[in-house]
Amino acid sequence: TGLYLQRYFVISEKFLFSLIANINYAGENEKTVITDQNNISENESKRNRYDITIRPNFIFFPSPNWGLQASIGDLSFTHFKNKTNDDTSNHFGVNYGSVSFGIAYYFRRDLE
Repeated sequence: TGLYLQRYFVISEKFLFSLIANINYAGENEKTVITDQNNISENESKRNRYDITIRPNFIFFPSPNWGLQASIGDLSFTHFKNKTNDDTSNHFGVNYGSVSFGIAYYFRRDLE
């Protein structure tokens, strides 16, 4: 389950800067059944994970509605909790090595 947010900032008529935020949640319940000859044992574990990622995005408009996008790097935060044994961990990350390119059609009004 996740949420996607994007905020645009106008640089000029043909250039925009945006910040993209992805917020995700994952809950896991796992049940393991082990059979060993006459013995049957069950293990159950429950985990929650929250992720927040923010990345900068640059958009160039060669025409009024078509945009060429480029994104370089991101900042991330992950919170992990194992509810079975109450272990928690947090991770902060900076990823400056990922580059992505895209093309998109925008339904927009003129920037003035």
